[in-house]
Amino acid sequence: MTIAGPSKAGKSFLLIELALCITNGKRWIGFECSKGKVLYINLEVDSASFLHRVSEVEKAMGLTANSNLDIWNLRGEQTDIAHLAPRLIRRAANKNYDAIIFDPLYKINQGDENNASEMAKFFNTMDKICTKLKTSIICCHHHSKGAQGGKFSMDRASGSGVFARDPDALLDMIEINPRDVEKSLEKGQTAWRVSSTLREFVTPDDIDIIFDYPVHRITEDLKGAMPMSGMDKTTNSRRGNAVKKGKKEQRYERLCAFIENWDEIDTKPNHSKYPTLQEAVEYFKSDKGFSKNTIRNWIDEYEDIELQNGMLFLVDKDKEGE
Repeated sequence: MTIAGPSKAGKSFLLIELALCITNGKRWIGFECSKGKVLYINLEVDSASFLHRVSEVEKAMGLTANSNLDIWNLRGEQTDIAHLAPRLIRRAANKNYDAIIFDPLYKINQGDENNASEMAKFFNTMDKICTKLKTSIICCHHHSKGAQGGKFSMDRASGSGVFARDPDALLDMIEINPRDVEKSLEKGQTAWRVSSTLREFVTPDDIDIIFDYPVHRITEDLKGAMPMSGMDKTTNSRRGNAVKKGKKEQRYERLCAFIENWDEIDTKPNHSKYPTLQEAVEYFKSDKGFSKNTIRNWIDEYEDIELQNGMLFLVDKDKEGE
């Protein structure tokens, strides 16, 4: 199973919730979980931070970690699935794991995610792990750049269509706007719609959830709410002005998405928290209209993009002064 969604959707927290629900035999966003053993392979967060996350989710859910949950922290180890698979098979042999969670997927994929042949090899190795260990694999993946609201849920994941075709279950998260149904959220909360694409079973109804750090909660109050990206097609949400977007606005929003998703775009070990101006220029070098001078002009023109100490970052104007 793959869970796909944009950056900052709380995908890792959703996976931790799932791991705890399996190890305790509890319901996870409406789905009943058979009690079993889980190996959680953490590839992105340092060990101390990850254990803190698990502890926070445990408290919020009223659950406890137990001997059914094993954690393997691999942050800082530059590896790919071809080298990790034999290590994993040796490590997990005779452990009888019911599920192995990879978080996130891109950390062990050193191929071209847009190349169908390379991605087929990647998922063939995943199949080998499943077969050898008689286990299920669960992982998370990121959305492609740009607006996602107009796409089918299985087409939103970044890279080759293999990412959508190969998993037996694909769960996709997209942010929705509570104001469409005259609802409001508490400070810091975000609202999401989870859509499922299943190979073997009838597709369940979409599930609306609220991410109330550190956990996601099901809600019935957001029926009819539209995806945020659907709204963004006619409204420039960052500046709050209703506009018909031309190429300039589209390029500007792509730059914002690049900055916002930098932690998923840059996969180098010990990468910086924010991209530099030059890294932005290099990333968009094949796109017309993305010169260094143009990006500098946007920094001057739009208050939500700033350049400090050579780094580009977004400013949330609603939170300034808090």
